[in-house]
Amino acid sequence: MAMAWCAALARLHDAKLMPGVLIGLGLSVWCFYVLDRFLDPCSGRGQLIEARQDFLLRWQVALIPLIIVGLGILAWLALWIVPQGLMWECLGLAILMLLYLAVIHSGGSQWFHQLLLPLTSLPALFMTHYWPLSPAFQVLAMALMLILLVMNFFSHLRQQMSSVMVKDVMGGMLFALGCNAWTRFSQASGEGLASTLELWLLGCLFIGNLTGLSSREVQGRWLALGLGSVAGVMALCMTQSLPASLWVVAEASGIGLLLMLLLMGKRRSSSAEAYRVWIDLAVLAPALHLWIRA
Repeated sequence: MAMAWCAALARLHDAKLMPGVLIGLGLSVWCFYVLDRFLDPCSGRGQLIEARQDFLLRWQVALIPLIIVGLGILAWLALWIVPQGLMWECLGLAILMLLYLAVIHSGGSQWFHQLLLPLTSLPALFMTHYWPLSPAFQVLAMALMLILLVMNFFSHLRQQMSSVMVKDVMGGMLFALGCNAWTRFSQASGEGLASTLELWLLGCLFIGNLTGLSSREVQGRWLALGLGSVAGVMALCMTQSLPASLWVVAEASGIGLLLMLLLMGKRRSSSAEAYRVWIDLAVLAPALHLWIRA
């Protein structure tokens, strides 16, 4: 799915994909997904995904070496194949991914929340601000880290940090950052507002997808927020204050959000795995629409 969206966005923005970008993105998503699943027992949420967890544990002897090889290939691509600017984007995204894994799988550890998270978040904020990153990446990355720091400061919010909602929100935003990393790099001197709005639309779409199995109420809220954002972006595009390409992204995001909204009725009558397939297709279909409209 990530590779499809990356290719469609590159076609829309006329940013020809260089060798290694799609392979690197696919490997990153796979390694991140497998590591996330392996760490689920640490957070006490392994029972929510028993079937997938059992599969991973059964094949861990083969999967762990594959992860190491995959991470080695990613390091090689970042250091010797992709341009330096994109390498910085990938490094910044890797820091956010590690922060995500640490927060979600900390299991409520006091030493993590009181010591490790504040000590690591502040240098991460500093690096994100001063590294040569695109404006859209800086805005979203710093917003995510600031939200975590604020939630960590208040004890009643700290209890929600490893909840499903936070996991899905962070995961959706990370997915969005990965999908348009190449176009952000290719248009580093372009409109920061347009790129940020594109990231937000994609984030709402992917969060709506990730909340599909965790919480009907949360999914409904994000679908409503996403559709409202689509309407707002389209209204701004009609005033010609935003590039025409953003209209196409809003159009595709709106299609995906509407499809998931319609599929909410199948939630009770379908199995968890069947519903997951349906809402994944609802997010994949807009990428095809984007490719055709580009």
